Amino acid sequence: MINYSSCHKIPKIGFLVLFLFCLYSKASVAEEFAHVSHHKNMTGIFVGITGKVRRDKSPTMGFEYERLITSNFGVGGTLEYASGDLDFTIIALPFAYHQGRWKYVLAPGIEKSDSHGKEALLRLGIEYAFEFDGGWELAPKMNIDFVDGHQVAVLGVVFAKVF
Repeated sequence: MINYSSCHKIPKIGFLVLFLFCLYSKASVAEEFAHVSHHKNMTGIFVGITGKVRRDKSPTMGFEYERLITSNFGVGGTLEYASGDLDFTIIALPFAYHQGRWKYVLAPGIEKSDSHGKEALLRLGIEYAFEFDGGWELAPKMNIDFVDGHQVAVLGVVFAKVF
């Protein structure tokens, strides 16, 4: 059973921060828009590390897909697995706002583990894409997951193909 009671514990400041990122002046990145090609689809492999506390970190691998609805807004899917001490799987539905090479993500989802079952999750994330010839992309990213009153940091990089 999914524990939705933890959703009220998600700080409203997280939503405010994401909103402010989205309102960030487009004038400062206007030149960058001219150099960014907008492809409709992105598939990628995520490699990183997930940590609940300073010394509790686990290698994390995942798969991402995104479909652009407009040149600035996309929707997709995320599947990640944190191995080692944490040992859980994340399934999320990311809503992404693109501003030049920057991408801001709000992703509701589920964290599933053998020890805690299924719990509701909300992910806030930011990434910056470096594009290469042939439709390839390398994007360092940082996410904060809010699960059952805890915050979990997820840092890593996405190797992606855009088409």
